[in-house]
Amino acid sequence: MGQPQVQVSAFKKPDSNAGIHRTSVEVEMGDTRDTINDTTSRNVRFKFLDLLTSPIVDIVVGRDDNKTVLRVHQNILLESPILTELINEFEASGPRRINMPDENVETIGCFLEFQYTGDYNISQAEILPGGTDLSGAQLSQHARIYTLAEKLGLPALKNLAHIKIHRVKYTPLGMLAYARWVYTSTPENHSIRQPIASSLANQIHVLRHEATEAWEELCEVPRFARDMLKIVLEKEEENTARYEVESSGKGSARKRLRSGI
Repeated sequence: MGQPQVQVSAFKKPDSNAGIHRTSVEVEMGDTRDTINDTTSRNVRFKFLDLLTSPIVDIVVGRDDNKTVLRVHQNILLESPILTELINEFEASGPRRINMPDENVETIGCFLEFQYTGDYNISQAEILPGGTDLSGAQLSQHARIYTLAEKLGLPALKNLAHIKIHRVKYTPLGMLAYARWVYTSTPENHSIRQPIASSLANQIHVLRHEATEAWEELCEVPRFARDMLKIVLEKEEENTARYEVESSGKGSARKRLRSGI
């Protein structure tokens, strides 16, 4: 049997408390405090021991000379329905290996970090003073994680990536670089595209003047250009309809005024 491979294709409002697992209990004095229930604590310890004693699985990320092997505990992968299916296909005496040739090793690293700790951290390259994303690298990294989480069926990780995307400070160039990555690296019907197109449509005048070259390059991406045209035309139709309603109302008022003279 060949080695299993992951080659799957691919906003509701995120929960701001994603990744925080607490038990809130009522105490005798009537106030509510964040405490850790003893039973929950014991269960967590037992689950963590189960994790540490589970078999090791090799995740091979990349192709040819760019392969990286990540060794992880099997139980950390079982939250993903797709990975669970692949693990169930392992032969008893065969290699415990999952190939992910088309994935980014940093993205897989963030996914594994989240599975172990409930959070993840990305590299902080090209960040301006004040934490502003200069090149769109932060946005793109979070988008990769969002996309991977959707592929693997991990709503908690997808939710967290969504939250982190909206916390990033960015420049016009950074936003356009991020949009370009999304439109050239995700499936046509991906849920992450529409919010980006809508946001950029509201900033067209700023982007055209502050990042003219990057804006023109992005408009050469066919699907982005179609999405933008659709949004602009819909807004134009809405404005026209609103103007006609307002004009009709003013005309009726003038007629009533003349009739009353």
